[in-house]
Amino acid sequence: MFIGFDYGTANCSVAVMRDNGPELLTLENNEPYLPSMLCAPTREAVSECLHRHWQVPTGSEENQQLLRRAINYNREEDIPVGNDSVQFGLQALAQYVEDPEEVYFVRSPKSFLGANGLKPQQIALFEDLVCAMMFHIKRQAENVLQSSISQAVIGRRSTSRASAVKTLTGRRRAFCSAPPNAPGLRILNSSSSR
Repeated sequence: MFIGFDYGTANCSVAVMRDNGPELLTLENNEPYLPSMLCAPTREAVSECLHRHWQVPTGSEENQQLLRRAINYNREEDIPVGNDSVQFGLQALAQYVEDPEEVYFVRSPKSFLGANGLKPQQIALFEDLVCAMMFHIKRQAENVLQSSISQAVIGRRSTSRASAVKTLTGRRRAFCSAPPNAPGLRILNSSSSR
């Protein structure tokens, strides 16, 4: 199955071609837009959840180091991390509002991608945040379609400095761990953003 994916700063959406036109899929509460938010017990829970529960491979040595630190931290702090420990969209917001002192909440993970002067460990964390959002949205779309998604067009602004990270994340992790030149992943430039 082939999808179009818009990873927006405020909202994300997915569309498929039906009857010679694009059709937005419902992602949350019968709505086509998923607010770009995630929430977890700790920031380390995101990396652990990606690898241990969702079987998303780590993308680089920095991501592998981040995963090791995350698992150790969560174990030392006795923080259980399960398949549903990371929440997205309005569920993430509800979890945050319920207990803002005890959770890790990120609004608009995409906004981190264009930052300058980041250390490799910080880039690895931001890549995991973006990957988690993309992976969740892919799963939501597959549930709606009742079909596996193997190809995606990911829209991006032509001036986006973050496109390389988003492209790499999508290719290597959220969409079937495809190699960098995979035929199934195409990146389109667009002048709009959400």
